Amino acid sequence: MDAREFSAAHVNGESSMNGNAVEQRPMPDQDTLQLKERPPVLVQDHGGRSSGAPSTKLSRLLPVEGLRAYLALWVLVSHAMFVSGYQPEALIGLPKLIRSGDLAVDLFIIISGFVIMLALDKQREKYLQFIVRRFFRLFPVFIALFVVAIPLSQVTLWNLTHASQYVPPYFIEHGPEVVGSWWENIQWHIPLHLLMLHGVVPEVWLKDAPGAFLQPAWSVSLEWQFYLMAPLAYAWAVSAKPYRRLGLCALCLVLVVPAVRHVFPYVEWGAALPFHVEFFFLGAASYFIYQRQAAHQMSDTAFPVACCLAVSLLMLSDRAWSLLPVGLWMAFLGLILEHPSSFSSRLVSPLLTNPFVLYLGRISYSLYLSHILVIIVIQDVLLTWVPHLSRMVHFGVLLGCATAATIAVSTVLYRSIEAPGMQAGRSLARWLAARRAIGLHKPSLTSV
Repeated sequence: MDAREFSAAHVNGESSMNGNAVEQRPMPDQDTLQLKERPPVLVQDHGGRSSGAPSTKLSRLLPVEGLRAYLALWVLVSHAMFVSGYQPEALIGLPKLIRSGDLAVDLFIIISGFVIMLALDKQREKYLQFIVRRFFRLFPVFIALFVVAIPLSQVTLWNLTHASQYVPPYFIEHGPEVVGSWWENIQWHIPLHLLMLHGVVPEVWLKDAPGAFLQPAWSVSLEWQFYLMAPLAYAWAVSAKPYRRLGLCALCLVLVVPAVRHVFPYVEWGAALPFHVEFFFLGAASYFIYQRQAAHQMSDTAFPVACCLAVSLLMLSDRAWSLLPVGLWMAFLGLILEHPSSFSSRLVSPLLTNPFVLYLGRISYSLYLSHILVIIVIQDVLLTWVPHLSRMVHFGVLLGCATAATIAVSTVLYRSIEAPGMQAGRSLARWLAARRAIGLHKPSLTSV
């Protein structure tokens, strides 16, 4: 997320976080986006509700929300394993995969690239309107949790120094140094977070700026950087001049080359846009593939073919682990291009579109950002009252309590901060559009 959503995408251009999008009742806050020569598809605004008459069939893109729910839970489990002392090098198979929450964040980023391109293509907003909506999508919950995270960093410090039975000595030794650096440079961290540009600061300038106080928020800055550039990228992608499209592709490809990437100073978590541009590019390119294919007859074999291609990619590559988000996205893209009545779609889609999963998708941005703070508080309670639990029992209790509490906290955050913030962004964007329309039609002196 965007933090890593985030969207919280976190899809919203970003994310369709609505567990009730297929109910037979109007939902006036949703954004209804239509693909060429296709029935309406409901794609929510990174947590916003869609509008328009609900379809009798599930939206073609509704599984995006379900996928975001699973990814947010993946990151939560990964962090619970981390604070319980499970290190990737000591794990194999599925436990190692789950512990690698960074892979989930990479897939979040791909989703963001996909849905941001869709939003730009269908909403056709001016730059200022787009940025206003995106700002109000990310900022309210992010800044509220950042404020809470500042004092909670002292609890993090206490947990580190009292969890020697779980965490490696390295973390006990260096954890206080990291937290101490946050407080020593708080006069820089606060303004950088207010601008959501904490992810662009190299490590040599300010230690751990992207992850200071609220660690998942590094991806929020990454998302914001992408939003600032996305309208220009979209304009080049749809330009009638081929050299602009080629230039955009060439720029993204050049930034992926290790020799070029090493020119940039190191940024913690790779929170600066050049370090994750390939995932945004893949998501954006996938949208245009989807747009083209969705205008034709839907396939009955897209999902199995995509799965075979993904498996082949992973088996033939010596970077199979890092390419796993790409493989998963290939399979997912095949699923949303699959005919809804096909065997594959009927088998897999319910896993992504059942009401509970869609509800978690709706609140996934808050879930992604808040879970680490909930984990900190619950682990503090466990270390205080039952400090001698085995690692496995500690992890199990922590995970169960943190999951339930995070869902509850995220529900409150969504209703009290996220949804009002998104509504404020939409209202302000409409006001800006209305003012611009009035200005365009206002008679000038030369026309009188």
